[in-house]
Amino acid sequence: MGKVGPQYTRQSFFDAARRRVREARVLLDHPTSQKQRDGAVTMALVAAECALKAALLQGHQVNSIDDLWGGPVADLFKGKKGHDLLELWRGLPAPISAQTTAAEDQAMICLNGADTYLHRYGVKKPRREHAEPLVKSAERLVAWMNHVVT
Repeated sequence: MGKVGPQYTRQSFFDAARRRVREARVLLDHPTSQKQRDGAVTMALVAAECALKAALLQGHQVNSIDDLWGGPVADLFKGKKGHDLLELWRGLPAPISAQTTAAEDQAMICLNGADTYLHRYGVKKPRREHAEPLVKSAERLVAWMNHVVT
């Protein structure tokens, strides 16, 4: 009997990253309330996580996270590590990390400084000038992902 449940594939992470970064931009540019800016940051962080996971699967030449079970890379897709952008960034295989530039490094520095949970649960309510760099950084990572993931 095969595994039951959702199939998390390179394509699903790729598509989710692109959708979430667009949602982040809409929430940032057209909020109906100040509260939606924390939603913009949350979507930006989710977009970055999905982009990095798509790149990880690409770099390991697998299509699905199911293909990684049992190996050390599988830990990057579960538990706390699965949401840690810096861990995902450090886990990129050499052929993929070789395709990064200073722009992606800067984007990671910016995004890594954001506390996912404070934004997700509305504890932190950023002003536009604080949310904008995070959304731009996520857009940079998603653009990079579009280049490296096929």
